[in-house]
Amino acid sequence: MRPLPRDKRYRALTLLKQGKSVSEAATMAGLSRASVGRIRNEDSDNIPPHKLDPKSWVSDRTKRVMARQFDTGQLQELIDGQEFIRRTEGVDVSKGAIKKYLKQKGIKMYIKQHKPDIEPEHIRKRLKFACDHDIQQYIKVLRRNWVKGCNKYNLLPRNMLLMQDNTPWHKSKVILKFLVKQRTKPLKDWPPLSPELNPIEKVWTWVKDRLGKITIQLGSP
Repeated sequence: MRPLPRDKRYRALTLLKQGKSVSEAATMAGLSRASVGRIRNEDSDNIPPHKLDPKSWVSDRTKRVMARQFDTGQLQELIDGQEFIRRTEGVDVSKGAIKKYLKQKGIKMYIKQHKPDIEPEHIRKRLKFACDHDIQQYIKVLRRNWVKGCNKYNLLPRNMLLMQDNTPWHKSKVILKFLVKQRTKPLKDWPPLSPELNPIEKVWTWVKDRLGKITIQLGSP
């Protein structure tokens, strides 16, 4: 290997000591990056580490507001942070940048705990539950709750409307025959794929939203 020209070697070493990167020093000194890399390794004790100082397109105020919204639960995922920066600053940033901004503001990221996998024992119990809760079981539920409830409060089933979803069992001939016998009129014109009409779905949505904002501290107390 031919020795490097002394002037170019000195020029590259000076640039490295000024904080230039290997690539920048190689271009300015007219040497290859491999050669400048060897120069850096030979005199690494006297060469400061290269510091990247890119211009941040996101203001510090925006970072603080975003960190506060993550801390209060208004933002929960990195993609939420990306969308917040896009709306606020009008620029697109990577998920890695969001992590860096949050770390700068003292916000630690964590992976939300996933539900455990279903074990064979769980599968057997679920199958047994599904087999036990058949059409006859649903008739027992109607008789125990609907019919007895109407009798208890002196209500006439024929003056009321039974609201239930479009589960095949609820629309079976056996169930409809039972309801006719009880003079109960079910809600027939129930639009398909319309959970927003079901009050129970509203409750489940509220519960899931509240549970999603709960942070679980893993590990022993």
